[in-house]
Amino acid sequence: MNSCQAQRDPRTGIVRLDGEAMVFHCNHYNRFLQLVVEDCHYIQHEPILRDSAAEIAYRQLHSLFQQHPHWTPAERLAAAEIRYRYCGFGDLELSPAASGLESAPLRLGEQHSHYGCALRLNYGKRRQAGEFFDLGFAIGAVAASLDTTGHLEQPRFFGQNGT
Repeated sequence: MNSCQAQRDPRTGIVRLDGEAMVFHCNHYNRFLQLVVEDCHYIQHEPILRDSAAEIAYRQLHSLFQQHPHWTPAERLAAAEIRYRYCGFGDLELSPAASGLESAPLRLGEQHSHYGCALRLNYGKRRQAGEFFDLGFAIGAVAASLDTTGHLEQPRFFGQNGT
């Protein structure tokens, strides 16, 4: 039910996962891309990194969930976990969100993070967490899993100031 398999078009080389185009990058590419964004000290990098991951995860998973409208929120979250792991991002547990967002705060855990491991390769030590992609994916996955509207709207995960 929740298994996933990438499909590669031999003519174009485009790889799709659940009908959505995928681009694969190694940890060095992802790490340096994040460092470039973080090094732009005149912008708020956290909302850019987090919100872009949330939007992509939401759109991809919402598309999948439209194909399986009978899935429960728990089944949707399990499918999101499988896709996260399949893509090599890590081992993110989303099941605590299955009962909804009424009980605050929602705490999600991750046993392994592709980004966390990659960020340790940087020169020097980080003074703050840097797993913005992980957080964004979790936000987008939970939002898509609990969305019962049946239609895609432009999600707004945070306010104008990134709060």
